[in-house]
Amino acid sequence: VADRRARQLLDRGISPHDALVPYRARALLSTTMLAIACAGPAGRLSYTEVASVAMNERLRYGIYRPPGWDRNEPLPLVVLLHGAGDDETTADRRAVTEALDQAIAAGELPPFVMVTPEGRRGFWVNWYDGSARWRDWVIDEVIPDVRRNHPIVEGPEGLHLMGVSMGGGGGMQVWLEEPSRFASATKKPVSAMPSGPVMCAFTASSSVPP
Repeated sequence: VADRRARQLLDRGISPHDALVPYRARALLSTTMLAIACAGPAGRLSYTEVASVAMNERLRYGIYRPPGWDRNEPLPLVVLLHGAGDDETTADRRAVTEALDQAIAAGELPPFVMVTPEGRRGFWVNWYDGSARWRDWVIDEVIPDVRRNHPIVEGPEGLHLMGVSMGGGGGMQVWLEEPSRFASATKKPVSAMPSGPVMCAFTASSSVPP
């Protein structure tokens, strides 16, 4: 986990609440991502299709926007990379979006925008033979496109990377190449968690510390 940027913000006198965005976001996202394993109705992500130069095809990404946001105030951006077998809709569950909405509305979590790119089983890296450039798709196309269409906090302070399972491994490789690009990076190994009803029960009883 890359927390260096958050600590630097605290050292520079930025408010603890603002500097703790990555910590609290990681805690809540880690918990709500476990709800994905439990079948449930869709959430409220919206989707954008992009003609990707890196991948030479049209790909999609999902966007989560906080409740009541008028798009005037710049917000941090969380880039969520899905695992193998999932896709850009992986976080689009009512249990996930409602948990985020409620935490933001209650002031437990500062508002943020979340993007969920399509990644298939590409491991979020550029393949050695040049046939797929998943890293470039995210870094050079998805993030700039979100920034063009949403007011996002400038610089690395406004960018947080999170990956689940395959997305965690790929996300760490992306971060290791350019750690100064992100304020934080987090991996969540879903394989380490219990499955089925046990995971659903864990999710239902879990809470995020203040």
